[in-house]
Amino acid sequence: MTEVLTELESQPHGGALKRSTAIEDLPAPRTAQDYEDERQARVPSLYKTTHERLAVELAMKMDEPEDIFLRYGMTMDEGLALLSQPSFALILSRIGKEISENGLSF
Repeated sequence: MTEVLTELESQPHGGALKRSTAIEDLPAPRTAQDYEDERQARVPSLYKTTHERLAVELAMKMDEPEDIFLRYGMTMDEGLALLSQPSFALILSRIGKEISENGLSF
C-alpha cells in the first residue's frame, strides 16, 4: 500500500483543493554532506585553492573560525598556526579586501 500525503492547496477564488502526493514521489531527505556540498559550490570559482576557499570563509565571518577550521580538517591550533604564516596572511588580506570592496557574486 502506498502512503499518501494530502494537503490543502489554496485557490485564487478562495476555495481549496486537496492535493495528494505519494511518499515515493517526495524528494529524499537531505544530508549534512548535501548542505556542505552546496555551501562549497556557492564559493565563487575564482577562489578554488583550499587556502583561498578557507580565506573566503574566514573573511566572510559567517561562522566561528573554529567551525571553519574543523570543516577543513584542522584543529584550532593548526588554524592559528596557518594564520601566522605570512603567505596565508597575504591570501586572507587580499581576499578580505576584495570582499569588502567588491562583495561576492554568486
